[in-house]
Amino acid sequence: MNSHTKKILLLSALLIFLSLSACLFLVYKISSQGKQLKEFVNVLNEQNAQEESFMRISRLVQETETKRASVEKAFFKDESDSIAFLGEVESLAESINLELETADLNKVTDPKDASEYITMTFTYTGTEGLVREFTRLLENVPYHAWVNALSLRKSSNGLWEGQLTLFITIKKP
Repeated sequence: MNSHTKKILLLSALLIFLSLSACLFLVYKISSQGKQLKEFVNVLNEQNAQEESFMRISRLVQETETKRASVEKAFFKDESDSIAFLGEVESLAESINLELETADLNKVTDPKDASEYITMTFTYTGTEGLVREFTRLLENVPYHAWVNALSLRKSSNGLWEGQLTLFITIKKP
């Protein structure tokens, strides 16, 4: 083999080596960049999911604002709310010509879970229809409440007397 052929063979081998090296380098770079791209895509997907979750929660908070406000109003904030409620009950009884007496008004704490309640015992006298209707109204007050005791009886003078004990929950701060 002459020297010119040897030079071409050597140059060709060198070019093949450089080409293969460049190809291997490009394959390595593509592979490493692909892995990095996958990581970025995963992070981006995670961020999108978090953003979607945040938007869903924000929308839910906005949509339920009135419902939560109405639930909040269903509880007494403190004992002073009972005074306003008591005034409303007394004015209602007076407006329908029903004799009303507040027999008991206390704050009670449940020893099991430390929940606090206002207990109100009302004694009221009037016609049978008025007493029954007033009882129905007290049973359906717009608060987190329940009737603990109720008695209705007809007195000797033909009027009816009702006695109702109502528990209303005080919201914990």
